[in-house]
Amino acid sequence: VMTMIADNDSLFLHADTLKSLYFEETDQRKVFAYNRARFFRKDLQGLSDSIVYNSADSTIYMYHDPVLWSDMYQLRARTIEVRTNGEEVEYINLIDAAFIIAEEDTVGFNQIKGRTMKGHFRDNALYRVDVDGNGETIFHIREDDGSLVGINKAISSNIVIFVEGSEVTGIQFIRQPDATLYPPEDLPQSDRLLQNFEWLDHRRPLSKDDIFIWR
Repeated sequence: VMTMIADNDSLFLHADTLKSLYFEETDQRKVFAYNRARFFRKDLQGLSDSIVYNSADSTIYMYHDPVLWSDMYQLRARTIEVRTNGEEVEYINLIDAAFIIAEEDTVGFNQIKGRTMKGHFRDNALYRVDVDGNGETIFHIREDDGSLVGINKAISSNIVIFVEGSEVTGIQFIRQPDATLYPPEDLPQSDRLLQNFEWLDHRRPLSKDDIFIWR
């Protein structure tokens, strides 16, 4: 186990093997965690077969079936890069087969899918997602009083999505958009999940003790 100590929120990392390399000439360090690596921080949790932390750019690299959780969002891709400035997340790169999911109360899931994505953070909260290539989205649209208006399904090569909490505050379809807003009763359950959808909340580390449990 390794603890990356911070003033407000330390990160706890566990794996079958941990290896640390220190480069004296640059005063930089690389930490390698491999085979069933898991970490917990109050605002960020993740797991993958292998994790590398590079102090040179304060970036966490996650390889081989990584999953990352931030607030209500689950993020997946073949490779994930988490760029921090020490204590706060600056952005997250989802490289190849990127997929973001957020549970929408009990009625379903908001979903973003694309070839690659970049998630931008402010005060450790996701506020913008840039989708580059093969963009697909499913979002539940609500009135100000919370009532469900409909479910919007859209495809576009490139998409920029602005979010606040679990709510979408704006969407920009950059290229070749095709979007349809369905009344909830007109969209079958089988059409409410994008291909390769997988909700993995049961694997999420909920405390620093959970990093020792591989689900």
